[in-house]
Parts: sequence; C-alpha cells; structure tokens
Amino acid sequence: MAKPINKFSTGKFSGKQIADLKKKMADVNKIDPASADYKRMVALLNSLDADKLQQLAGAKIKFISRMALMRYNMKKREKKESVNEERVSIPIPAKVKKDILDGKYKVVSQTPSKFGGKSVFTVFEIPNASSSQDKYVMALMSNPDRRQAVLGYYGTHPKADGALKFAKNHNLVESSESFAGCRVFTLDEEDYCNCIKGRKTYERWNRKLNMQNEVHFGIREYAHKNPGKPIVVKNARTGEMVYLKKD
Repeated sequence: MAKPINKFSTGKFSGKQIADLKKKMADVNKIDPASADYKRMVALLNSLDADKLQQLAGAKIKFISRMALMRYNMKKREKKESVNEERVSIPIPAKVKKDILDGKYKVVSQTPSKFGGKSVFTVFEIPNASSSQDKYVMALMSNPDRRQAVLGYYGTHPKADGALKFAKNHNLVESSESFAGCRVFTLDEEDYCNCIKGRKTYERWNRKLNMQNEVHFGIREYAHKNPGKPIVVKNARTGEMVYLKKD
C-alpha cells in the first residue's frame, strides 16, 4: 500500500493536500489490514477531530473517505452517549448487597450479560417499596447455577422493562447482533487489530485473546459451544468487522 497517509496534517486540510491524497490513493487497489501502513493510517484517522474527519469523508478519497465517515459517525454517537456512561457501574450500598445475597429481593428477570462466563444482568424487585421509591434494583450477577456473587451494580429503576432497556442501551447484556448469519462480538480497537488475521484451526485462544478478560472468555465459550459456527469481531470504535473464525 502507498504511504500518503503520512502527509496528514494536524490542521484543516488544504485543497492541495486533499487533491494530492486523492491522486496517490487512486493507485491503491488493495489494503492489507495487518500491514504497518494500515495500522498507521488507522491511528492517524483516530487522532483527527470530527471536523477533519467530516472533511475527509466528503472528499471522495479512495478507501480513506469511507473509513473517515465511519469514525465521524462514531464520534457523534460517543458525544451523544457520554452523559449516560457516567451512570454505569456504581458502588453498591452494603445493605443492598447483603439483601440480594440473602435472597430478600425477588428476581424479576435474568438476561445473559455481554461479559460471558454465564453471568447475568438481573432485575430484582424491592419488597415493600414505597410509592416514592424506585421498585427495582439492577445488578450483574455471577453464574446463577452456583453460589452467586454481585459483579456490578447499576442502581434502581421505577419499571422492570425500563431496567432491561437500560441494560441494552448501555451494552450490558448479550448482543443479538449478527452479520451474514454469524454472531458478532464487539472488541476495543487494540484487541480488534490483534484479531484481524483471524484464528487458525487448533490455534490456542490465548494467542488472540486475553482469557482473563470476561468478554474474550465469552467468545471462547461461544466457540466451544458452537464449533461449526463462524464468529465475527467488530471494532467498537469504527464499526469495522472481520472474521475471527470462519468454517
């Protein structure tokens, strides 16, 4: 791949810079996602603000405009959701934790979490809640088939269905996202780049993923339970996807 990306500026791009970049990229017919040039291009695109990304997205530059547009849309989405992110994972009051583990709260619903390991996002009903008090507690619980532990606490909610919607909006429950009939797992950019070349048959999972990470462990567990099914991983920042395992 050519290396015009090195000419990216930290300021607003001039018409000449856009024209030069467009001309150089016109001769590029293929991009190797595992190459150093591609990784450098990704890093530089990620460093640009929304205005510069929007400028590149509209410039109709081969390969680059599409990648810039994906990052521009991601930045808009991140800005919109930044306020809500502060609510995720808060300290749990000691009494609430004790009441949950002692079985004093009724389980209303349990949904497989995105973290794997059979953990579940659980909605509990608070007994004898007053009219001025939220009636439901939201928590991430360990495997319900064993002695449970509270892995995360997300506060309270006035409605049970609202609590589950909260979990979906904050990416706490197992995604049903699919691509070409394949299950999609979302990874951060560093982990995604490590998976770009896919996983070879019989290759150890810890060569690609960190088994101490609950999301990574969930991918391996899914693969073991579904040996004949392909797996797609998605870049959480850009939305790009690649096959990790294709049978």
